[in-house]
Amino acid sequence: MVKELKRVSTGIPGLDEMLEGGFPVPSLILITGEPGTGKTTFAVQSLFEGAKNGETCLYITVLSEPLWMVQKFLAQYKFYNQSLIDRKKIVFLDISTALRKQPTYMLNILMREIEKYNPIRIVIDPINVMKILTDDIRAYREFLHDFIMFAKNSDRLLIATYEMPYAKVV
Repeated sequence: MVKELKRVSTGIPGLDEMLEGGFPVPSLILITGEPGTGKTTFAVQSLFEGAKNGETCLYITVLSEPLWMVQKFLAQYKFYNQSLIDRKKIVFLDISTALRKQPTYMLNILMREIEKYNPIRIVIDPINVMKILTDDIRAYREFLHDFIMFAKNSDRLLIATYEMPYAKVV
């Protein structure tokens, strides 16, 4: 017998209907685009939806803006709720310093933080910085595979942003 796919609300108006009930769990949602296109806002809005519904959620930044700047920017939106952060329903982490010191231990650093907070939803913003830190495409692909399998096997929703310029039309 095939087990029904679990889904969680995205928190994005209209998107749950388009996705026939929300994001599947476990899964990886990859949000791509140029800087400033709303990738972080989209991802974090889903974290606030999960936290509002009782989930513990984790936002992990990797060489992005300082966390206070991210939170200050997000505070302008209706979905933002400081009390969810204060109660640690949403945890904001900056792991850039640890990764700069030990890029080969990316998976260990992420797994340690995930096991510490035990979140259902995880955002990594942006994930492509890890490729730059490793400077080795094979190591990066192995990291992605192992991390995605870890997230899926532990019944989590992983949302990753990826900065990518749009192709120029000539």
